[in-house]
Amino acid sequence: MGAGDGLLYRYLHEESSDGLPGKEGAFLLCSFWLVDNLTGQGRLDEAEELYDSLCARANHLGLLSEEIDPTDGSFPGNFPQAFSHIGIIASGHRLAEARRTASGRAH
Repeated sequence: MGAGDGLLYRYLHEESSDGLPGKEGAFLLCSFWLVDNLTGQGRLDEAEELYDSLCARANHLGLLSEEIDPTDGSFPGNFPQAFSHIGIIASGHRLAEARRTASGRAH
């Protein structure tokens, strides 16, 4: 389910409570999976735009949290989060490879 601006929830807290207090933020790895999906469909401009917007959400040290609050951009959840950083690396690699293939420079 979308939270806006390419951010996605991993589940809807209202429909499937995890038993934890507070509000669920958008799960950044899900948004990187969306980048991968767009890349796989050949929608490279959309994928790159989303990827760049996700990378821009990192803090001044380049770190991301597990979740992001779509209303204010704060980082609830585990910080820093390996899943989010794996998403940056994997999605960036897939997107770069797709760009190379699309431009005919694939090896």
